[in-house]
Amino acid sequence: MARLIALVRFVTKLAQLSDKLLQMLEVFFDCNLQLNACANAMQIHRHTLKYRLNQITDLTGYNPLNFEDAFTLKV
Repeated sequence: MARLIALVRFVTKLAQLSDKLLQMLEVFFDCNLQLNACANAMQIHRHTLKYRLNQITDLTGYNPLNFEDAFTLKV
């Protein structure tokens, strides 16, 4: 039961992300968590990418720049 509650909380946090943030997160994962490669692929400035990654951290509590958190978000 505790796992179900944790899963519901996690999905609720992910639901707060806009389509733009979700797309950016996918590209970030496709670029193997490399900031410059992701920024180039999305044709945005590296600082814009960092700002959006910080938004994800603020909304979900998971930091995509941290490997363990990124793994959780990827799954």
